[in-house]
Amino acid sequence: MLGLSLPLAASHVSLNLPTPRTGPSGVSAAGQCTDGECFWFSQGCQPGCANCTDGFKSDGNCDTEMEPTLPAKAEYRTYNDIKGYDWTKHNPWRSPGHAPVFSPCGLAGGGPINHPENGATARQTGYSQGVDALGLPSGPVVEWAQGSEQEVGWSITANHGGGYAYRLCARRAGRVDEACFQAGHLEFVGAESWIAREGGAERTAIAATRVSVGTHPASSTWTKNPVPACDMGDGSGGVGGGFNCSGAPPQFAPPLPGLYGYGSAECFATLGGNCTRAQEATVRERFHFMVVDRVRVPRGLPAGDYLLSFRYDAEQTPQVWANCADVKVTAAASTASVEAA
Repeated sequence: MLGLSLPLAASHVSLNLPTPRTGPSGVSAAGQCTDGECFWFSQGCQPGCANCTDGFKSDGNCDTEMEPTLPAKAEYRTYNDIKGYDWTKHNPWRSPGHAPVFSPCGLAGGGPINHPENGATARQTGYSQGVDALGLPSGPVVEWAQGSEQEVGWSITANHGGGYAYRLCARRAGRVDEACFQAGHLEFVGAESWIAREGGAERTAIAATRVSVGTHPASSTWTKNPVPACDMGDGSGGVGGGFNCSGAPPQFAPPLPGLYGYGSAECFATLGGNCTRAQEATVRERFHFMVVDRVRVPRGLPAGDYLLSFRYDAEQTPQVWANCADVKVTAAASTASVEAA
C-alpha cells in the first residue's frame, strides 16, 4: 500500500441552482466560495461503513468497507491508479450513493470536529462547526410543476473528482432524512450537460457520462464530474499548493480545451478554451462556471413543499458534499417558474 498524503482541506463543491439554504453561490462566486456555501459536507464517509467518522483517512475508516460497485470502466473513473495501486477504491464515488452521510444537506465544516485543516468554519459559513444545514431556515423557494424539466447546477472550488445526483424529499415532520432523499432520486434529461458562465447565458454543451449500474438506490442515475483534476500523484494543486496543475496533464480528457485543474483551469480564457501554448504558461483562471443539467420532476409526484438535495460523492477523498434548496411542486397545469441558470 502506498503512503499518500491527501489534500483534504481545500475540498469543495457547491449547489448553485436553485439557490441553497446555505446561501447564494451564483456563478460569479463559483470557484471562490465567498459565502462559505462549499463548506457543507460529511467527512470520513466510506461505502460499507455504518457511519461517517469525521476522520481524514481515505482508507480503513471501518472494518466493513465495500469493494467498488461502479463498473470497472475507465470512462467512469475520475482519478487514476498510482503505480498500479487502486488507492480510491474505498471512497464514495467508487460505489455511488452507498456511503453514509452525517446529513443529506451537509454539516458546517464536515462534521462535529473542528479540524484546523478545514479552516475557520464560523468565518467561512457564518455557523459553528457541525451545524446541520437540514435545520437551517428555508431559503428562496422555486416552483417546479409535475412532469416538468428543470435546470440545476453546481460549481467547483477544489476538484476531488467523483460524481453527483439530485434528490427530492417532501417536507413532512419526522421523515426528512437521507432515506427519504434516496427514495426521491430525479432522472437526468438527455445525454448532455452544459458549462455555463456569466449568469448562465454563455454556455457550451458537453457530453455527460451517466451511470445507473452499481449505484444506490439500485438503478438510480448519477453523473460523473466532467472536469478532470491534475494527473500528478494524488491529483492536488500545483507547485507551492497552488490550484493549477503546474503543467501536469489532466486525469482524463477534458470536455473543453484546457478545462481541467484542481481549482483553476489550465487554459480557459474563453468558454471554449482556444488558448495558445504560450498563453498556457500565464493564463490561470479560477473555475468561474457552473456544470448545468436538466432533471425531470415526476408527473405523479404529489404537489407540496419539498427539499432538493444535491449529493456529490468524491473519489479522491472520503467526503460527501451536499446542499439543500427549497422547492414547491405544483400541479402539472400550473406554470412552473424555472430559476435562471
